[in-house]
Amino acid sequence: MRCRGAARMDVREEKKRLRAQMIQVRDNISEREEKSRRIAESFLQLREAKEAESFFCYVSFRSEVDTIWLLDRLWKAGKRVAVPKTEGKQMNFYEIRSMEDLSPGYCAILEPKPEMPRMCRADILIMPGLAFDVQGHRIGYGGGFYDRFLERHFAGKKIALAFEEQIQETIPSERRDAAADGIVTDRRILWIS
Repeated sequence: MRCRGAARMDVREEKKRLRAQMIQVRDNISEREEKSRRIAESFLQLREAKEAESFFCYVSFRSEVDTIWLLDRLWKAGKRVAVPKTEGKQMNFYEIRSMEDLSPGYCAILEPKPEMPRMCRADILIMPGLAFDVQGHRIGYGGGFYDRFLERHFAGKKIALAFEEQIQETIPSERRDAAADGIVTDRRILWIS
């Protein structure tokens, strides 16, 4: 009989392996800008997005689905938008009204400037990730920021943005891992029941 600690270690090792693999996959995706725009347009057409008044959204970094155009469209539609800032081992969201409200932060990722107000609630959280499966499980960069934030603070819809190449049939997950309610890719929208 295997102990739970060994099983947990196997899941973590599998996640680590998949993380390295998916960074390469995502870095090699062609037409990223065009696909990102398609994903953002599909997201904006969702009934949930049209009805929502406030959003927590990541600021894209490296080869992630680009959110800059999406942020601009949300502002133009009069929506409230907050983006993450890491504070120690926690992550909180602060409202921004333009890209001018950002400066380089943790790992050189753009974060809200210190004077921006904290936003405690949003209707939708737009989540990044390296890999997702059809059950909504997600593998991020391994810091656990989104998992901790979602466990403590968020009860709204969690919608992931991903390139189709990031979708797997199944990925390793643990009970504490936050899952998406839906995933928007450049080819389809997956709703998790």
